[in-house]
Amino acid sequence: MNESNVQAAKLPRIPASAPSHGAAHHDESRLTRPELSGEAVRLRDGFGLPIRLLPQPREGTRAVLRDYTLSLNRLISGLVCDAQVWALVERCLPPTCAADFEGLFKVRFDPLWERGELEALHSQGATLLRQEWGRRAAESRRWSGASAIFRNDHDLAGVWEGLPVGDFDISGRGKDYTTGMEYFQAARAFGIECLLDLLEQSQDPQGVYLDVLGGDGYILRILEASRKMRERRLVVLWVKGDPFAGGADSPEVQALAEEIQAKVEGLLALVLSAPAADGNGLRQARLLGTGPAGLLVGEPVALRESDLLDLSTKPFLAWIEGEHELRDLASLLRLIHDHAERAVDGHRPLIVTNDISPHMFYSAGLWGLPTREDARRLSRTFNEGSLHGVLYAYGTHHVTEIEPSLREAFRILRPGGRIVVHDFLDEGQVGKWFHEIVDKHSRTGHDFAHLGPIEIAVYLFLAGFRDVDLYEMEDPFIFSVPDSSSTNARDVACTYLLGMYGMTQSFGGERERFEQIVAQILTYPEINNVPLFAPDLVYIPRRAAVATATRPGGETADRVSAEDASLIALLDKLLSADPQELLDRQAVAPEVAARWFGEDGRRWGLSREAQRSWFEWSGRPRGRSQEDAQDSRRSS
Repeated sequence: MNESNVQAAKLPRIPASAPSHGAAHHDESRLTRPELSGEAVRLRDGFGLPIRLLPQPREGTRAVLRDYTLSLNRLISGLVCDAQVWALVERCLPPTCAADFEGLFKVRFDPLWERGELEALHSQGATLLRQEWGRRAAESRRWSGASAIFRNDHDLAGVWEGLPVGDFDISGRGKDYTTGMEYFQAARAFGIECLLDLLEQSQDPQGVYLDVLGGDGYILRILEASRKMRERRLVVLWVKGDPFAGGADSPEVQALAEEIQAKVEGLLALVLSAPAADGNGLRQARLLGTGPAGLLVGEPVALRESDLLDLSTKPFLAWIEGEHELRDLASLLRLIHDHAERAVDGHRPLIVTNDISPHMFYSAGLWGLPTREDARRLSRTFNEGSLHGVLYAYGTHHVTEIEPSLREAFRILRPGGRIVVHDFLDEGQVGKWFHEIVDKHSRTGHDFAHLGPIEIAVYLFLAGFRDVDLYEMEDPFIFSVPDSSSTNARDVACTYLLGMYGMTQSFGGERERFEQIVAQILTYPEINNVPLFAPDLVYIPRRAAVATATRPGGETADRVSAEDASLIALLDKLLSADPQELLDRQAVAPEVAARWFGEDGRRWGLSREAQRSWFEWSGRPRGRSQEDAQDSRRSS
């Protein structure tokens, strides 16, 4: 291998954005499909709904999905970052130092409670529980940056007392679900990262966000893990000469190491010398870093250039280009520090987790995550106008009173703050999964109507939001296992799905039958978006409806944009048209028609009362753009 090939290997291969629609059917390695599903196309082309496919932040090829989810799982579950990288770290560092650095490549949370402790304290009475919650929350790192969003009179423990017992009660399937999440952290990462992108768009990098249905905090853990990967705490650079020749004990070097440690905690660098003079292609490598014991200089090891090519693909490594003329450790540390200041991601949002289930509160407390509030009573804990964003995802259909809940979200958002609402289409493949499989075979059932995009848009407008956009999002399950694993991805997927949905008793002894059902229902053959069951990777496609909106502020609070006016006019039309006239446009199954237009007068999931509220609202003046809205209605 020549020098030019090695130089090319210095740039790590970072997943790119999703390719254009035209390439979808020609790339057989691509599991995801950047095209609207048949359900979304029906809403767009048949009824004029302005629904778009949400772009994904990374490629959906088999190799990328497997490598990325493996890396996230290792980070969150407490495994080392990468077997090859960690083997190198252990070879280079003295044995007594290896344990100090292992934590650099993990996502760590400080538990607020030991297992069983929270339940025991709760049984002793609310007063003691309130006192202990307050004390531990005040000491937890996870709450830093979030204090301004909480009301002075909020009661972390007291809200527990009046919570409903939801679908994920500790005596129901929630216990299996939480056990599964300890091992399958990245199963929903592909969709979650999309939601995080929407939530953080144009927001304050230091913002605080509320995950209204965050359960035991899995979305926050994905955020922390993906951020950890972007930081790339292990940096690699080439040097000329041997900067380690003078030793690492001088006061100047130690002082610089302490300064760097204070600014960039846990920095670790792999320093590569020039190739050996005998032409054998070997380079000497040392690890250099600042840890709990001060400056650490690892033992020298020999690396082949093929080893460097393998390392270049690892997402945990950052590479400093070129060969650098360095004569001492001080200049070497300074170069690494300057690079780290540029490379380490400065985006530090905090997500406050939340739920409607006491069991999920308990689970989040074990992770050390800030949590606690009924999804319908957010303003009794959070200050008005304090949050940068609010997210409803994966359990939106469990909120029994979604309209007042969205009004509460409006109150606690800052002007310009963003809301993201996510749910699965009832008339789509995931709707069939919930209604035909989960509801019939789960220990707790799943008799819940999901929110469609028309219903979500109406409720967002009624709550006061503006700039409403509608999307369909790819939100697959992805299960991956390393090559050395004693299990396989198919067993992992079945264990997770059966446990999460409480169906272990129904299908526990019939894994093949369960896998066949999944493959038959959760598939979108019209766009070749179909499941994959392989020993190393399981991919199960799902599509979700997503809406975003903002809380207006200032002089624009009562104005309606041209885009909003057009959507409002369309909603007026869809809610007032004769159902049969709309159904004649599209051939839909009877159960889909019944969900769109119920015998009780429901339209698109909206009750008669909600429809009356809508028409009362849509007919009243709304600022300077009212004439535009009326023109849009007339043109429609």
